[in-house]
Amino acid sequence: NAAGEIGVRSAGWTGHLSAERHQQDGFDLTPTTFDMTGAPFARIDYVGRVRGRVAPAIAVSSFVAGYDNHSTGRAIGELGPQEDEIDERTLNVNGALDWQPGAATTAQFRAYHALYRERSAGRLASPEPAPLPPGALDEDLLKLDASVSRVIGSRQHVRGGVEYWREEYSGTNR
Repeated sequence: NAAGEIGVRSAGWTGHLSAERHQQDGFDLTPTTFDMTGAPFARIDYVGRVRGRVAPAIAVSSFVAGYDNHSTGRAIGELGPQEDEIDERTLNVNGALDWQPGAATTAQFRAYHALYRERSAGRLASPEPAPLPPGALDEDLLKLDASVSRVIGSRQHVRGGVEYWREEYSGTNR
């Protein structure tokens, strides 16, 4: 495993970036069977964040996180013993803008996008080695929202907003 990290702070802005690499060698607690107990993998995780003020009444922030993973292994599938190779990737990104146009009024605008991609390839191991149909899984999520709040007098708080949400999901041989 290896990791790296950077942090920055300057004139009202902060930022952070971190990345890690993880790896596991495969292991098998039942070596007389075809399937594996622990499949080998190599994975990179990352996360980053930036936030600051673009004006006295406007602040922005963003965040990104995700990983890339590659694994291989053996399993007993529906058609018998098989060897698999799987690549997966995920990415999550969001951003926000906070605006305070007056002492009693605030507004916030946010956007969020997440995606997941998985690709798999396999082959039957015996009795006749044969490739299996490739597999794929794709998921996408988009969310946008905005809200405004206002303090009225000393005891009333009013808040309202709108939200848009879209999710797409598709797959092959799943």
